[in-house]
Amino acid sequence: MNRPITANMRIEEVLDRYPQTLLVFHRYGLSCGDCHVSRYESIGQGAQVHALDILTLLEELNLAATRPLRQRPGLNVVP
Repeated sequence: MNRPITANMRIEEVLDRYPQTLLVFHRYGLSCGDCHVSRYESIGQGAQVHALDILTLLEELNLAATRPLRQRPGLNVVP
């Protein structure tokens, strides 16, 4: 991981850099991969709108970002 994920980072930026974080976003009810708002909304804003604990979310996102991506034969890279 190049740098830690912070509340001020745009959701799209995090997903582009660390696609393995997608499952964490989904686990918290954030369908960020399909949402056009992810281009503009920060993780902190998304957490606030969805009444999420930002510290726990950031902890899980940072942990996921350190994990390698897995490859599945015949499919795209998956988290």
